[in-house]
Amino acid sequence: MRSATPNLDNILRAKACVRALRSTLLAPSPEALDAHLPALEAALYDLQSIKPDRSERRELEALAAELRAAGSLIRHGLEFQQGWAKLLAAAFSGYRPDGEPRPLQARGNISVRG
Repeated sequence: MRSATPNLDNILRAKACVRALRSTLLAPSPEALDAHLPALEAALYDLQSIKPDRSERRELEALAAELRAAGSLIRHGLEFQQGWAKLLAAAFSGYRPDGEPRPLQARGNISVRG
């Protein structure tokens, strides 16, 4: 079902992309996240070209809410990973005098042959 305006179509497509991304962020995998990139990039270009009118304001506000929710999930995921990194660094390397964990030192080499 098509909307009355191309602008609204672009907004609705972008909102659907962000909603799908948010859903994936709740149970992420690298492959699933990579699958969203082309659609999100297309949505970005679509949104750059619109000139919304008053009737599209509600959809733009809903899109902004979807983006805030996805951003919050990303931010919390990053904080979670950083917490684990500090915990593991402290467990393996101990602490510095200032109370922060010492950085992990690489214990091996990686060799790649072509």
